[in-house]
Amino acid sequence: MDIKPIAKLLCLKRKLSFIETRAEVRTMRTRRTLRKVGGSVMLPIPPEMLEEMSLEVGQDVLLSFEGGVIRVEPSAPQPSREAVEFMAHFMGRYDEAMRNLAGR
Repeated sequence: MDIKPIAKLLCLKRKLSFIETRAEVRTMRTRRTLRKVGGSVMLPIPPEMLEEMSLEVGQDVLLSFEGGVIRVEPSAPQPSREAVEFMAHFMGRYDEAMRNLAGR
């Protein structure tokens, strides 16, 4: 199977961003300026990247550093929307049976 990258250039709020899509793997790159906020340093993350990573303001993340690269990921895996919907449907249908089994 021949995988050909699809590349797009986006100009968002006068910032040039590069997005590359390759067989369901997206790479996003953009330039940002580190800012001093109190006693810390802040790295602004574009909303497009937050959305792609399913991250929200106020969410805990895990930062790691290896080989000159900082990695940001959710601190606890979040179930997919489909998994949550499946469990809600399953519990709605089998709640009584599960309670009976737990009571044995």
